[in-house]
Amino acid sequence: MSDSALHLQACGELMDALAVLVRLNRTISVDVARSAGLAPAQLGLLGLIDILDEARIADIADQQIVDPSVASRQVATLEQLGFVARRADPADGRASLVRLTDEGRAILASSRDGRHRRISAALADWSTEDLGAIAGQLRRVGQVIERTEHGRRGVTA
Repeated sequence: MSDSALHLQACGELMDALAVLVRLNRTISVDVARSAGLAPAQLGLLGLIDILDEARIADIADQQIVDPSVASRQVATLEQLGFVARRADPADGRASLVRLTDEGRAILASSRDGRHRRISAALADWSTEDLGAIAGQLRRVGQVIERTEHGRRGVTA
């Protein structure tokens, strides 16, 4: 088998392994969200807003790859629950900025802790060094693929 064929095969194996991890993470995340009394999509949206810090609905919709009307409805539900707050965008009076409230940060932190504890229990016999090394390699894979995909779409990172 040629080097390029072996490389292609190894990339396929990597993506298969990642697919298993994504599925398992999703299963655990669903359980954690439900135990917090949230739909998995609500918990995911809280996580996204946390990453974005403060964002316009259009930015949230772009990140979720949904129509802004969908993102707006999702944010409205989280706002009613007291997990997010809106304020007027000083750069554009027609838009608002969304951020987590203290209650939203608390439920997100508690949920993340629950997910981390489940993963920690499953990987109890792994060393901290091994976990850190694989996490670093996975971050690197993600960064390289993201850069490549952004370049294909003509998007600047």
